[in-house]
Amino acid sequence: MSAHHGLTVASGRYRAPSCNPLGSKLYALPVLMAEWPESAPRDMGMLVAGIKRSARKLTAPEQRALDRLRATAAKLADVEETTTFGNPTFKVRGRSIAVLDRYNGKCCLWLRIGIADRASWLEAPGWFASPYDPRNVALCCELDQFDWRRLGPLLAASYWLAEPTPRRSQSKAAKRLR
Repeated sequence: MSAHHGLTVASGRYRAPSCNPLGSKLYALPVLMAEWPESAPRDMGMLVAGIKRSARKLTAPEQRALDRLRATAAKLADVEETTTFGNPTFKVRGRSIAVLDRYNGKCCLWLRIGIADRASWLEAPGWFASPYDPRNVALCCELDQFDWRRLGPLLAASYWLAEPTPRRSQSKAAKRLR
C-alpha cells in the first residue's frame, strides 16, 4: 500500500482521500500507472473517483428537448437543473423529475410516472421501463416518439411524485381512511 497525492493505492483500488465527501469507500478503478507523476494535480483523487463529470455533448433533438424542458420546468417551484452521469437532469429537493438520457443508442426522456398510469404508458409507442430504476417509479420515452403537447402535465405529475410527503399528513390521511 502506498500513498500518492492524497490517494491510497491498495490492491488495484483507489481509496478516496479523507477530505472526500464520499468518505473512505473503495472505488474499483484500475490502477493506470504505478506512480503518480509530479506534475499531477493535488486533487487528482476527486477526478479519479469520478465525482466530477461534465455534461455529454447533446444531439440537435436533445438540445431542442432540453430547451423545452427548461421552459416548462421554470414554471415549477424549486426545480434545479444539474447533470447526472453526464445527462441533463431536473430535480426538486434532490430528487430527479426529468432526465435527458440515452439507452441503447436512443435519445429518451426519463420521467416519474404514477403506478396507476404505468401500464397504459408502457403500451404507448416509444415508452419503455427505465433500465436503471429498481423501484419502478419512472419510465422513458424515445424523444422522436414523445408527444411534446403532454410535457407540461407529465412534468408536473413527475414533480408531485418526487415531492416528499410529510409524515403528519400521511398519518392524517390514514386516519381518514379508517
